[in-house]
Amino acid sequence: MCVSPVQNMHTTVELDNALVDDALVDDALVDDALVKEALELTQLKTEKALANLAIEELVRARKKKNLLDLAGKIKLHEGYDHKALQEIRSAAH
Repeated sequence: MCVSPVQNMHTTVELDNALVDDALVDDALVDDALVKEALELTQLKTEKALANLAIEELVRARKKKNLLDLAGKIKLHEGYDHKALQEIRSAAH
């Protein structure tokens, strides 16, 4: 059994290769009104589910940003016609 301590501003929690429900979010550091609004908007039932969704969306947004940072930096082969490729793909569906 691999147990590792996780420091959380005020407490130390031991994890056994799994997330503990409230160990990763310190209630004192989270804006209660913001959490309430987010729960209402998402219709999620738990703060854990809300935290997981927030992290997933952050990761997705950062990956998208990283792709956008590549705009204009990729050189395509001469004669490459992306519109023709799109038409071929559309016709296949």
